[in-house]
Amino acid sequence: MRSVSVHIVGACREEVAAQLSKIAQKGMGDHWYHPDRQHARLTLRFQPGAQPPQPPNSDDEFVGTLGAPPEVTIYLDTGGRLNPDEAGRQLDRREIHKVVEHILARFRGVARDDLSPHLWTLEEIRTGKSIAGAQFGDHDAWRRLYQRRASQEH
Repeated sequence: MRSVSVHIVGACREEVAAQLSKIAQKGMGDHWYHPDRQHARLTLRFQPGAQPPQPPNSDDEFVGTLGAPPEVTIYLDTGGRLNPDEAGRQLDRREIHKVVEHILARFRGVARDDLSPHLWTLEEIRTGKSIAGAQFGDHDAWRRLYQRRASQEH
């Protein structure tokens, strides 16, 4: 599963929900489907599923980056709950970037993908900053990095 969490300060759930409804189709409860429910490539939600993305190490991690702990967290994923016809297609990293950038351009926050320990700012995502040789959402590069580290340890 490819997951991203977007952590926001200075906004309430209602404000964030209004923005999500501009880029995705509202589902039941706190779920949205991007681009729409019939052709869902991403699900967005406030509450994590069975396998939530990597949580922050502590509120101190956010305070150092954002000045405060997050007030709202959005989870994006491409997991098995998506339309089976669409889920098999390789999700383009640019599609995830577009959604995350839309959110971070409107709210103060950071994003974390499911393989990186880094809290990514909007500027870092837009400029393609690399951490340990991988960019935000570059799951293939992060997996190669982890595989190299594991092979070097044995």
